Amino acid sequence: MTIPVFVVDASVLLKWYLGKEEPNWEEADQLYQRFGDGEVRVIVPEFALYELANRFTRMGPQGQRWFLLAAAQLSDKAPWDAEFLAQSVALTASARKHGIPKATVYDALYVQLAKKTGFPLLTADRIQGRLGEWAGVDVVWLWRYE
Repeated sequence: MTIPVFVVDASVLLKWYLGKEEPNWEEADQLYQRFGDGEVRVIVPEFALYELANRFTRMGPQGQRWFLLAAAQLSDKAPWDAEFLAQSVALTASARKHGIPKATVYDALYVQLAKKTGFPLLTADRIQGRLGEWAGVDVVWLWRYE
C-alpha cells in the first residue's frame, strides 16, 4: 500500500494545535490522526517551523509547548537554497502580474515544494491555493480532505 504524501502549509499545521476554535478543525484533526498513525506522510519546507514559531511565541507557555511538539513531529522538512528561493520569488512576481496580487513568497515556497516533489499541496489558505492551481500544482483544499 502506498502512503499518500502531501506538502502541508502552516494554515493547516496551525489547526493541528490550535484546535476546535479553528475553521475546518475536524478535517485538520483527521489529517493529524492519520499522520500520527503513519497513514499519511507530510512534507513541509524547512521555514514552516519559523512560521509556526512566530505564531506560537505570541501565545505564551502553551504556544511554546505546541511549537516544541510541532518541531519534534515535523521531521520531514525540505531544505531550500538560493535557486529554490529565486524560483519562489519569480513565481510570486508572475502571479501578482496575472491576477493574484496578494501572493507572497511564503505562499510560493510551499507551491514550489509541491512542484519540485510532485506531491499535492494541502492548504486552507485561499490565496495559496489559487497560486498553486495557477502554477499547475495539484491542490487539495482542507475542507475537501477525506
